[in-house]
Amino acid sequence: DGPYEIFIDIKKVKDLYSFDVSSNEMKFGSQLTLKTLIDKFNSNASTSGYEYLSEIANHISKIANRAVRNTGTWAGNLAMKHAHLEFPSDVFICFETVGAMITLFDSNK
Repeated sequence: DGPYEIFIDIKKVKDLYSFDVSSNEMKFGSQLTLKTLIDKFNSNASTSGYEYLSEIANHISKIANRAVRNTGTWAGNLAMKHAHLEFPSDVFICFETVGAMITLFDSNK
């Protein structure tokens, strides 16, 4: 919503692009694009306990258009929802449906 005086490039922060799956939890970084998230969900949908991921991937694949999915992140989508409560975030609906928990980190701690 700007205007902004400073821009910070976070592309080299590897943790923001991570994706880890264990038997009881899945963790992924905030800078995964919607397209990457779709691909990761589809490739892990055959993992026991995560079969629902193909349905979420299918739903996310309907968000906006290909260009937005290729560049926009799931966290950016949720940030839009936070800033504009009227924004109809499908990512929010999907994550709420499965009981996802978001962990925020403070760089000062």
